[in-house]
Amino acid sequence: MASRGEDGFTLVELLVALALFSVVSVSVYQTVFSVARGSDVSTAVAGATQEARLGFNRMVRDTRQASAIQATSDTSYTIQVDFDFNGSITPAGSLNAQGDYETLTYSYDSSSQTIRLGSDPSVPPDVLMAGVRPVTTTTPPCLGRIFCYVSNRLEYDLGGDPDATSAGDGTTTCLELDRTGAPGVGNANRNCGAAEWPLITTVRFSMTVTQGRSTNTFRAEAGLRNTR
Repeated sequence: MASRGEDGFTLVELLVALALFSVVSVSVYQTVFSVARGSDVSTAVAGATQEARLGFNRMVRDTRQASAIQATSDTSYTIQVDFDFNGSITPAGSLNAQGDYETLTYSYDSSSQTIRLGSDPSVPPDVLMAGVRPVTTTTPPCLGRIFCYVSNRLEYDLGGDPDATSAGDGTTTCLELDRTGAPGVGNANRNCGAAEWPLITTVRFSMTVTQGRSTNTFRAEAGLRNTR
C-alpha cells in the first residue's frame, strides 16, 4: 500500500483547483478584452478626430485660395476658386480642365451637426466634419457663429452690428459694411448680401467637434486672396 505522502490529489482538491483556475482565467480574459476594446475606441476616436481636422484644413485652405465670396449666411457660404489659374471661374457644377470644381459651398447643418461641402447642385453635398457645434464662448462679433465674415476696410468700422462690441473695435463686420449705405459698400438693408460680399476679406471659423468622449475646438481665420 502506498504511503500518505505518495497519495495524489483528491477529487475535491481537483475541483477546487479547477474552479480557482477558471476564476483567474476569466479575470485575465476580461482584462485583456477590456484593454482591447479601449484601444479600439481610442483608435476610432483618433481616426474621427483626424478626419475632422483634415476636413477643417481643407475648408480653410480652399477659402484662402478663393478670389470671391458669392453668398453668405450664418450657416453657409459660397466661394469661387480659380484652381487652374486661367483667369476665369468654371460654372457651378462643372469641372475645370484639371478636374476640379471652382464654385464651392460650405454649409453647417445643426440638426445633423455636420459641415458639408457642395460643389455640384445635382449631387448631395459631402460630409467633411461630424459632431460639430458652435463655440458659445466666442467673443463678438462672431458670437455663437460657425462662420463669420469680416473686412479689412476699417474705415467702415462704424458699429451697428448687434454682435459687435462697438464702433471702432478693430473689426469691420459685414453688417457694418451694410450700415454705411454708401455706393459700392453697402445698401443699408440690414442684411449681409450681394452689396457687401465684394468687400469681405476674411472668413472666421469657430467650432467644437465631439467624437465619443473627446471634444476639440477648431478656430481659424482665412483671408481671401485677390480681394479688394
